[in-house]
Amino acid sequence: MPVMLFPKVANRSYLVSRTVSTVSALIFAFIYSKELGLTNRSLVTFVMASNLLIWILITSGTTLTIRRMLIMNLDVQKRKSFNSLILIEMTLALFLFITTIELYSSLKNYLAPNYIIGSVIYCLVSGFHLIVVEMLLASNKFRLSGYLDMNTIFLQIFFFYALKVFAEVSISVRLLISFSLSYIIIAFIGMYSISSSGNFTAGFEDPRAFFRETHGNHTIATVLGIVDRLDRLIISWLLPITVVGKYAVMSGLISFFRFVPDALSKIIISSKSAAWQNYSNNPIFLLTGLTSLISGMIYSSQFLIGHILGPEWLLPWSVSFIFALQEFARGAFQIEGNHKVSIGSSRKTHKASIILLFTAGPLSILFVIWKGVIGVPLGFLLSYTGLLLFMRKGNELV
Repeated sequence: MPVMLFPKVANRSYLVSRTVSTVSALIFAFIYSKELGLTNRSLVTFVMASNLLIWILITSGTTLTIRRMLIMNLDVQKRKSFNSLILIEMTLALFLFITTIELYSSLKNYLAPNYIIGSVIYCLVSGFHLIVVEMLLASNKFRLSGYLDMNTIFLQIFFFYALKVFAEVSISVRLLISFSLSYIIIAFIGMYSISSSGNFTAGFEDPRAFFRETHGNHTIATVLGIVDRLDRLIISWLLPITVVGKYAVMSGLISFFRFVPDALSKIIISSKSAAWQNYSNNPIFLLTGLTSLISGMIYSSQFLIGHILGPEWLLPWSVSFIFALQEFARGAFQIEGNHKVSIGSSRKTHKASIILLFTAGPLSILFVIWKGVIGVPLGFLLSYTGLLLFMRKGNELV
């Protein structure tokens, strides 16, 4: 019995740690946003969003495969093939990031050389950290992964203030260095744990062996991970630099509640339950719940931003309203998609995810050109809603 219960306890501990780290990261974001100011916060947002989008795009299929196969179930050749593939992907991700940063600096907003160097180091280290965390999960080290994730935030806060005393660098570079230092420390601790448990094999083999295993491992979670970062990049390229800083703070506050659909998705996948649909089919319940939640989310976000950062950080209420609607549409899309997967209708979900990937961005760009910043969440809202309606029907997408 204790053996059977351990995974549940570990998963519960992981979720608690993730919650603590998410709240801590949100508080820290307010702290460094206030110190950075609107312009620097916007530049940092662009760097972080570009970095994460590139890593998800390049490595998500590989890391999802290693999580599904589990490291301990791989033979020596497959482990070495994984090492080779990850090394190639890290090189490609770094090249794409440097290209993106240089283009942005040349075409949109100039970035100082030391800022670019700090951004490149941050990109490399954060990618290493991301891969190690995925390897920990693939080794069933959920408890340790959650603990390290939580301590990553604490280390970031510590280094952010320590560097203020001991280093003469700009606030933006200080923030990137604090993130990089925390990532490298946690990544090495994670790698030590993986190696000591015998789940890491040094060396390299033909990367094609593991690459073949990744076929089809680009699911709804991967697509959502990519789409979730597109909005900030669209704003960074198409609107004044300060807008993305305001949008990042507002969206970060409201999207904090994403843990609800994420948790529901895990329950649905495990239990194949469709009980949630009883509530979604009740219009009175749905309207009352949505109205209350959206009102609370918008008011709390506007209140906190206005009182902590100042009124110059506020976007119009209408933008927050559309973004809140987008978040509910995203959550419904995620839950419905995972329900389809749980009952064996993954083909429909995969098609909807691919269509989302190729419609959300272009729609948002069109609406931004037409309506300004409100066009970003509006484009995503229409994409999520349209595809949700398709998935709720019994017909296959074409």
